[in-house]
Amino acid sequence: LLKEDLYSRKEILRKYLYNYYGNNITNINNKHINDIVNLILSKKPNGYVSLPNKNKLIRSYNNLYFDNNDKYNSYCFLFDESVSLPNGYVMRKEKSLKDTTNYSCALLTSEIKLPLYVRNRQTGDKMDVLNLKGSKKVNDIFIDSKVSMKDRKSYPVLVDTDDNILWLPGLKKSKYDKSKQGKYDIILRYYKEEK
Repeated sequence: LLKEDLYSRKEILRKYLYNYYGNNITNINNKHINDIVNLILSKKPNGYVSLPNKNKLIRSYNNLYFDNNDKYNSYCFLFDESVSLPNGYVMRKEKSLKDTTNYSCALLTSEIKLPLYVRNRQTGDKMDVLNLKGSKKVNDIFIDSKVSMKDRKSYPVLVDTDDNILWLPGLKKSKYDKSKQGKYDIILRYYKEEK
């Protein structure tokens, strides 16, 4: 869309919206088209335009997609040995630490409060990032890591009983991680479940 002139851009959007809305296309007006064009041209990498019938057209970096779901599925799983997550990944306890990437985490029971839980991100979540003084907002970590807006809402977060964020699997480890040095008695791995 960015390569097209303004007239072509609007015509492409009209055709796209017609395919999506069908007979309800009369609910779309020029203001909606102009708002979408402004969203596309915006310097901000993320944003959305509210459209009729409780739809949103969301921009996430270089992608546009419709979303008519105002409420995202929340989840919170008690973690024991293994849990299959809504994103198709698995978090599992391991007997040995095979790597020190962000896909593995090693914890010391005496520094955290059991049991552990895996939940989706909550508004205002902050994490004490490994090797960083102080805390950082989880949303800022998602932005820095270019996690799409769609994926941010359901991204798994490992917490202890006191809701201390211990790990953002695949992205960042907290100050509680012991995988490079120190003693640990819990080893976790995060990986894509094979079909």
